[in-house]
Amino acid sequence: MKPTAPFHTRIGDPNLESHEVATLPWPGGAKLAGLWFGLLATMVGAASAQSITERDFLEELPVVLSASRIPQSLAMTPGAVTVLDRDFIRASGYRDVPSLLKLVPGFLVATERGGYSHVTYHGLGNAYNNRMQVLIDGRSVYTPYHLGGVDWFAVPLTIDEIERIEAFRGSNSTTYGSNAFMGVVNIITRDAGERPGTELGFSLGSDRLGDLMLRHERRAGELAWRVSAEVRYDRGLPNNIDMTRKGVVTLRGDYRISARDELELGLGVNDSRRGLGFEGTALNSNGLRPIRATNSFAHARWRRTLGPGADLQAGYYRNDEHATDEFNGFIPLLPPFFLAPVTVPIDFNRRASRDNLEIQHRFSPAANLRVAWGAEVRRDAVRSRRIFFSTATMTQRLARAYANAEWQPRAALTLNAGAMFERYADDRTRVAPRLFANWQVRPGHTLRLGQSIAHRAPSLAEEKADIRIYPGGYSGFPLLRISYAGFAGIEPERIAASEVGYVGQFRTWEATFDLRAYRETLAGMIQEVRGFPPPTPQSVAFCKVAPAYVPPQPALMPGTFTFCNSGIPARFRGLEWHLSARPAQGAQLKLSYSHTRAVMPFAAIHEKAAPRHSVSATWIQDWSARWSSTLTAVHYSSYEWGSGSLEVHPYTAYDARIAYRHGDRARPVDFAVQFLNLGSPHTEFRPSALEHRGNPVPRVVLLSVRFAI
Repeated sequence: MKPTAPFHTRIGDPNLESHEVATLPWPGGAKLAGLWFGLLATMVGAASAQSITERDFLEELPVVLSASRIPQSLAMTPGAVTVLDRDFIRASGYRDVPSLLKLVPGFLVATERGGYSHVTYHGLGNAYNNRMQVLIDGRSVYTPYHLGGVDWFAVPLTIDEIERIEAFRGSNSTTYGSNAFMGVVNIITRDAGERPGTELGFSLGSDRLGDLMLRHERRAGELAWRVSAEVRYDRGLPNNIDMTRKGVVTLRGDYRISARDELELGLGVNDSRRGLGFEGTALNSNGLRPIRATNSFAHARWRRTLGPGADLQAGYYRNDEHATDEFNGFIPLLPPFFLAPVTVPIDFNRRASRDNLEIQHRFSPAANLRVAWGAEVRRDAVRSRRIFFSTATMTQRLARAYANAEWQPRAALTLNAGAMFERYADDRTRVAPRLFANWQVRPGHTLRLGQSIAHRAPSLAEEKADIRIYPGGYSGFPLLRISYAGFAGIEPERIAASEVGYVGQFRTWEATFDLRAYRETLAGMIQEVRGFPPPTPQSVAFCKVAPAYVPPQPALMPGTFTFCNSGIPARFRGLEWHLSARPAQGAQLKLSYSHTRAVMPFAAIHEKAAPRHSVSATWIQDWSARWSSTLTAVHYSSYEWGSGSLEVHPYTAYDARIAYRHGDRARPVDFAVQFLNLGSPHTEFRPSALEHRGNPVPRVVLLSVRFAI
């Protein structure tokens, strides 16, 4: 007997029928935590259970997990979710996840040198986007190193194994904690054994681009496994020494232990090489050099079915990161200390790890009530002599508990309430609550109203960084510079968000339309400021608490930066929508639009932190059983990344793909030709070091072949 799909894909139980929804008045944020407790108690104690009715319109909406850990129709989620499924991902032809996220409204994706892709939601871009959580099968790939974020090129994942991507647009710390501060990207991989056999694929393209992929999977009784491998080579951006290559191998195994118990195991490693840095930087502070990084993971999850709509899960994962990043800077002539330039060895070598243990329980105490609750403990460890001026391992510990509840007091009304209780070591417990009401005005038309509060804890570097530059490396006199110093008094950022949404389904074109209007207030935003020599009044005017940094010894070259919380809130408001439709036979259309208005309290990041307008459009056409084509256009208005980068001018990029399938359905051979970055030459990221030459994204022609062995 074929095992049922484990965990995230096994969602066909009686409690997953489509729901109807309604709006509800919203209380002030100060009373949110207390209201959550009262409402949850009312839900759990509800004596009169009402049956959940099916609606023809809602049956076709995707069921998602990323909103509340409860499988829900898009019309019932406490927030906006964009879903990119396997068929769409394959038809797009894109080689990586960041390229796909350009098609999600409100997301900003920029390509930089060294294979780096910066992905943000509502801007606030920098090289380390630490305000968005990224999950693969529930495992966070957020790195604890430096300022945090996700190195997309180094993630142990192949594009072929992705079942779907769920992008939650907005704060979701209620469900996933601190790093889900402004959004969540949840990547769900396919169950093992779905396509038994072996498949090989390769791609060759202009600009010295090449890919090779291999997939092998088998099923034997109650055990199924899959091995996925990928090798990628890319010349990178033309104005840089920027070649990148990586090899990825992942293993997934699914085992049905009994009629009630299932076990999932995942292993993977990504070994990458890349070029980084620029020629002619001041003091060679960001010199040209190769970087080698190894990122690996081990992930185990057990699930027991307790009954209809009820299960118990437990999981453990470990992420490891090891990188070698070394180069030589130099000190200019500084009499009387240096009578000739002196070479300074600089390295950002590091080891980082994350251990995470979690348990979750889902159940339905009444026919109109579903609850998911759980607890999690985590330990992050980072060893980087350069970042912390210490050979010791810096650690950060976390404990959290959460609960989400979905209640239908009436057939047309769904209430979602939840809260995350989270405590980092050396900090007090913080609560991230949320309350949403969804009202089905009529079948296929749902209004959504809600509010949430989220927090982002400071990274280890923001608290403990101590980056010193000595002529002899790590010791000796004189001290040249202290580049960064953490601030032990830094506090978590806090964001309060409210939104109104609409989900509509239309028989014309079989269309689904999702609209979100929002207001977000970000308080205590963490920003870098000059800490020594004594900061000027202007440099700390916006600080909630001005950092008082005393260097360990005088430095020959001033320029120390530290961090502080802004005392003036940053504000975002905007509107975004997403449309999926089938306007003709064999055609699929996806459109998205985002309008974002950012009001910033300081000059380092201003209103162009997010593009005012962004648009994407994708048309997929199946011309016959063998021929298909895809055309995509993406437009961004002007924007500017943080950390002193330059303004990126408005641009529109076009991608096109033509595919042909040869042979029978059992053993097809797929051919495709793809054209990337058509249209006028454009730049996606402009650091000040490249002001004189730009950073254009190259046009690429890519030929691909894929077949079963």
